[in-house]
Amino acid sequence: MNGTTWCMTIGLGACLTGVGMLAGTPTGSGRPWAPAWQDLAISTIPDWRDPLRRADTALAEGDAPGAERAWDEAYRLALATSDPYAVIEVGRAYLAIGEAVYDHPMAAARARRIFLSALSLGRGLRNVQAVADAAEALAVLGEHDVAARGFSLAVTLAQPDRDARVVDRVRAQRDRVLGPPSEEPAALRPTAETVRTR
Repeated sequence: MNGTTWCMTIGLGACLTGVGMLAGTPTGSGRPWAPAWQDLAISTIPDWRDPLRRADTALAEGDAPGAERAWDEAYRLALATSDPYAVIEVGRAYLAIGEAVYDHPMAAARARRIFLSALSLGRGLRNVQAVADAAEALAVLGEHDVAARGFSLAVTLAQPDRDARVVDRVRAQRDRVLGPPSEEPAALRPTAETVRTR
């Protein structure tokens, strides 16, 4: 089964699994991803999940152009929330839609740009887990070097919290996705002083 057939087989339904829990996903520090001042602004933005569900339905019915139109609406709404998890999900969804409308290389190229945007959003929010999840999404595309740098960034963001558990979690995710490094870079070997818990 080639990549196109696989994406068409799973559809977007798999991409939507667990989406309802994304809004409350914690950062490495245990705080919600969005600062409190954003709550009012975000509450006025239509939910990006609704057009993504319409895209799923259109794709299942063989309406690839309709799926792309609905996806584009979901993408714009996800960007408006500044939620890196939302951006990651619409990026994953595009892999199925992009292959149906265009081809795998074009779908993967656009998904890569979307995942990089999510990584940048996560970095701006200092959201360790969002950065690590964006790195994992990039690794799935075969962007292993970029993903490794993303995981390194996630570790760097986690270190000021001086919580070894956060660093260990990111490293475990990295090792699961990329495999353990043969010789771990110094940036991913926090000292006991750096990660000492309070």
